[in-house]
Amino acid sequence: MKCIELSHSDLKVDFDFLYCRSPRAKPVWPISSGRPSQVDAPKCRYCGGPSVFEFQILPQLLYYFGVKDDVDCLDWSTIAVYTCEASCEASLSYKEEFAWIQV
Repeated sequence: MKCIELSHSDLKVDFDFLYCRSPRAKPVWPISSGRPSQVDAPKCRYCGGPSVFEFQILPQLLYYFGVKDDVDCLDWSTIAVYTCEASCEASLSYKEEFAWIQV
């Protein structure tokens, strides 16, 4: 699998979604505060194994949702989604995972 490694300075790149399933993958955090620690991502609720970062949703996606630029509208800096490292319970179509929202 080919992954693109990005740093904070690469955020000028125009993208809405960052996906990379790799043991070395890490989210691109737009700000230094509000990052989760390793213990913040809970263990998998199905097998008890560790959760690892899998993909990230960036706020540019709001444009495609048609969200208006209003003070009361939905907004975030980034959403990092963590999934079971073992990808357990393949028999389930959908599983609850863990998302860390940085605002």
